[in-house]
Amino acid sequence: MLDFCSQAIKEDRSLIQQDWRECYGILKDLYGEKFLENWFTLEHFLAAKTLVASRAFQVDDIHGFGMVPLADLYASPHNCIPSPSVFL
Repeated sequence: MLDFCSQAIKEDRSLIQQDWRECYGILKDLYGEKFLENWFTLEHFLAAKTLVASRAFQVDDIHGFGMVPLADLYASPHNCIPSPSVFL
């Protein structure tokens, strides 16, 4: 079982590196000298990809994945969003 997990992690990392290289190339071509290479490292890409993947959800087969901006505020256990009556 551990060998399977280790192999899956290696394959995932390889796919993420391929995604990063593809995005890197596109951005480098698009922005040229304005492209800040030290801001688009594999580590930064992996961190951003992880954050997005943890918040995204499957909408349907047509739309694919989506995100709802600020939806986490409503799901917060602290309920930091005031009720609408506060604004009346």
